[in-house]
Amino acid sequence: MKTAANILLLLTVFFIINSCTEEQIIDAITADCRGQSSTLEIQYSLDPLNSKRINYVLKYDGSGSLSSIVWTFGDGKTETVNGLKVTHFYETVGTYEVKADVTVTKDEEECPVTENKRVQVN
Repeated sequence: MKTAANILLLLTVFFIINSCTEEQIIDAITADCRGQSSTLEIQYSLDPLNSKRINYVLKYDGSGSLSSIVWTFGDGKTETVNGLKVTHFYETVGTYEVKADVTVTKDEEECPVTENKRVQVN
């Protein structure tokens, strides 16, 4: 009886480990088209003259190219840009969920990637 319980426990652990590993591999491939490691991060700074004006920069270190960036600023406004930088003015103070929808192109394959950041506007 104890042996059967140990086998069942080992099988359960085996399936859990394999299912997590498969999900991680799928996420990595989705992130940059070919499964190569990369990072995508939203960084921001406050304008020193107006705290409701936020300067955003998208940092990317992958081997693909960013062919499209659509920013959603959390206040109902969006902007599509070609570069990695954008500035946005918020009309009211509050906490906003900023999102960058990015299209990464590598080896003629396009992959959508989304990065989110919570921003406090004073």
